[in-house]
Amino acid sequence: MKMYPVKDIVSGIFDIYWNRPFQLPTLEGVNVSPEVLERYVGVYSIPGAPAKMTITQDGATLYIRAGNEQSGVPLEETAEDKFTIGPGVAFEFDAEKGLLTIKRANGERVFTKEK
Repeated sequence: MKMYPVKDIVSGIFDIYWNRPFQLPTLEGVNVSPEVLERYVGVYSIPGAPAKMTITQDGATLYIRAGNEQSGVPLEETAEDKFTIGPGVAFEFDAEKGLLTIKRANGERVFTKEK
């Protein structure tokens, strides 16, 4: 299911109105099987740092929860191993190596899946 936050739609409208750069979002959903998603479920951390990300699954949707947050945010599939939570934040899984890379405009962080 493709979700696009209303605040991002409104922001995009203002960008277009004020003739600022704006990239149209991709609204075609990618359907990844629950069996594939299951490989990404777990707790990911950065060695030597207290930061942890928890990935959970509910049916055909993955959720990410940072630290001690009570609820997760749904991840939107863009490819079998790539997800997003809106423009500017991308998540890439490497199930073989047990890695989760979070990419933002200011850089990326690589988390390792805990055993």
